[in-house]
Amino acid sequence: MPSPLQRRNLFRKWFIYTMLGFIGGGILCILTVPTGFLVLGDLLIKINLCGYGQSAMDCLFFGAIFAGGLTVGFIVGLAQWLVLKRFLQRAQWWILASTLGWMGIFFTLCNLFYTPILNNGPVLQTAIDTDVFSGVAGLLGAGALMGLFQWLLMDLPLVRSWSWIALHVFLALLAALAVTSGIHPGGGLTGASVFMVLSFPVYAVLSGAVLSRLMGNLKMVNGLSQAASVAQP
Repeated sequence: MPSPLQRRNLFRKWFIYTMLGFIGGGILCILTVPTGFLVLGDLLIKINLCGYGQSAMDCLFFGAIFAGGLTVGFIVGLAQWLVLKRFLQRAQWWILASTLGWMGIFFTLCNLFYTPILNNGPVLQTAIDTDVFSGVAGLLGAGALMGLFQWLLMDLPLVRSWSWIALHVFLALLAALAVTSGIHPGGGLTGASVFMVLSFPVYAVLSGAVLSRLMGNLKMVNGLSQAASVAQP
């Protein structure tokens, strides 16, 4: 089993690389998001996937969100791969799992930011619109799928790694509660982007803490597997 020092070193490396991935992905988003908005969004309009007015704006924002999720997910996945390649036999697939997972988070989070949470008036309404429930469910589903995609690469029994899936559901639930309760910096695409930037350190800390424990289990499982293979005639 890894020593406490090894676990701390893994946590520190994961946190640093994950944050560098977020920062690098955020900087690249300055280029890719406008490109997605203008190029991909315009392409969707030209091939008649969108109509006019609000429908056309939806396509433009779809292009921007697609480009942003793709950029951040890929860069973060690449940075995390540099940490995980010595632990996981299929670590290269982590980049794809991260890309798909963060794209799902981007889409569902932005959708939730565009969903009206309160009815008109200064008084908080007790009845929440059905769209809000579907938006929260979508965000929780995206978090669960991201955790599942990555868990499939960990080569660990579910009983040892269920916490990785649960962590992503928990983080998605926190984000959903923050958005629906109004604790967020504005609405729309800009508000969702700022909200994610503020949430990245929380994700890096909690995921690093869980990962350092799981990698200890992974080393133990791999050691038992190697011992069993050597013992076989």
